[in-house]
Amino acid sequence: MKAMKLCRVLAIVMAGAGAALAASDTARLNGVAAFVNDRPITIGQVIDVIGPDLARLRQTARGTDLGARRLALYGEGLTNLIERQLILKVYADERLKNNPSASENDDPATHALDRNVERRVDLFIGDRFKGDRQGFIDALRNERMSMEEWRQHMRERIIVSMMRSREVDTRTIVPERDIRAAYEAHPELYRRPETARIHMIALSSAPDGKDLSAVRARIEAVRAKLAAGADFAAVAREVSTGAQAAQGGDWGQVKLEDLRRELAEPARTLPLNAISPVIEADGDFYLLRVEARQPGGPRSFAEVHGEISRRLQGGIVDKLYADWIKRIKKDVHIEIVTADPF
Repeated sequence: MKAMKLCRVLAIVMAGAGAALAASDTARLNGVAAFVNDRPITIGQVIDVIGPDLARLRQTARGTDLGARRLALYGEGLTNLIERQLILKVYADERLKNNPSASENDDPATHALDRNVERRVDLFIGDRFKGDRQGFIDALRNERMSMEEWRQHMRERIIVSMMRSREVDTRTIVPERDIRAAYEAHPELYRRPETARIHMIALSSAPDGKDLSAVRARIEAVRAKLAAGADFAAVAREVSTGAQAAQGGDWGQVKLEDLRRELAEPARTLPLNAISPVIEADGDFYLLRVEARQPGGPRSFAEVHGEISRRLQGGIVDKLYADWIKRIKKDVHIEIVTADPF
């Protein structure tokens, strides 16, 4: 759990799941989600991995849909951590097989890995702490983690990346004829999406909906303020509960197909820089301002060559990875202890 907490603070991996389980619910977070042989994976470790996606679900799902999608995310996160442990076990088994009588101090591969870890540590401190090693150590201390624990976490990340590259990534080649064939067979897949640069203010009601009328009245008042000339970004920073409130409600250029239906249509038709009417969707209220639009349309083969290559490569990678995981988990005992922590 401590390693995952540091990942949140130092932005090493994705994190931020406070809304999913209460931060004070330490017993549940420290509970066991699964065992890989005799090594436990905690619920808190899984929640940390999926935290950002859980936070985004609040903007797109409610009720039973939220519960189902949240549980699916938890399952994906748990699977990810189980596979991570399987890969680390393969590395340890290979090292023991290749050097049965050598200690880690005598193992050249271990020395090379340690040097790689130290390079990553130095780069991280230089990038995130401007070279202030003491500041980094203080951050570790605040998270009640030792430098050695942090190094071990970095070491494991390097091992997993190295093993995956060897077993999967370096074995993927996509013939040029397959790329051309994919483009000609399905040109509709490679159209330029319709996009808009949008600014949004969002106000959310309570899950039970008891304050619905009050929230509706509040956003109507916000709209009146904007119509009278108030700065949209300043108002968004002051009142919005949306994910981009700190950025003044600026969502940047977004694909209209990615927006929920209630937001996509006004984003498509609203006059530029006008303030939308109040938009209600499942107890949430929105105000939109569209700064610019880009129409959709066909793209040339040259434009989408890299995209198609990556997509086809991804399919090959997925199969190679799935086959590899199936092989290495064959003789490992995996026990799911907590399938639903919510």
